[in-house]
Amino acid sequence: ELQERVAKSLGVELNFERVKIGVLPPSLALQGVDLKVSSAQNQLGLATDTIFKAASLGFSFRMIQAFSRGITVNKIFLLDATVKMAIPKGKDGDRGEKLSALVHRPIRLRLSDNFFAAIRQVEVRNTKIDLAIGENVKIFADSISYLALTPSSEGTNLAFNAEGFSFTSPKVNESFKAIKLNTDVQRNSVLLSNLDVQRRDAAFHAAGKLVGSIDDIPETRPDVDIIV
Repeated sequence: ELQERVAKSLGVELNFERVKIGVLPPSLALQGVDLKVSSAQNQLGLATDTIFKAASLGFSFRMIQAFSRGITVNKIFLLDATVKMAIPKGKDGDRGEKLSALVHRPIRLRLSDNFFAAIRQVEVRNTKIDLAIGENVKIFADSISYLALTPSSEGTNLAFNAEGFSFTSPKVNESFKAIKLNTDVQRNSVLLSNLDVQRRDAAFHAAGKLVGSIDDIPETRPDVDIIV
């Protein structure tokens, strides 16, 4: 029934082998997930050659909470996955929200007029990604061994470990053999707790702080120690 609803409402086929229910912490996970785009006119705007396969896709939530207006999800997790998709750009003239606003906003999904889900963390493990965002941005990683995105009203924490990582945009073209990052991002600063980068012929470690609006990173004032 869940599969039929998703196919009808979104234009994609959601196939999975089984549902796993956890007790401590309470959790629900789809195992053996294979999502296919069945219609080019799907509601998500995804191409028909999209690949989304995962050993497990699910969420855990707080054991004790009130459900009158919404639910608090501790974590949405994706394990042992392969993801290849093109994420459509916004409509012409729609510049979207600034990064400085987004990093201070917890993830909230409205499920109905009076009911929402608040998501405390998104976690990805052992996943290969090949993403195209709009026409000019591409992100690739042979393996994301660990990614944890934790947004809140105070700012966003990002922990990211990956191998075979590359990022391409009109202004940036970078590739790394491996990258390990732990950072706290706020509206007017980036606290870099740890950055370890390995290129094919060199490696460096960095820690410190960038001060200034994160909407214009090249103009921020760096106070960073780098060890080569």
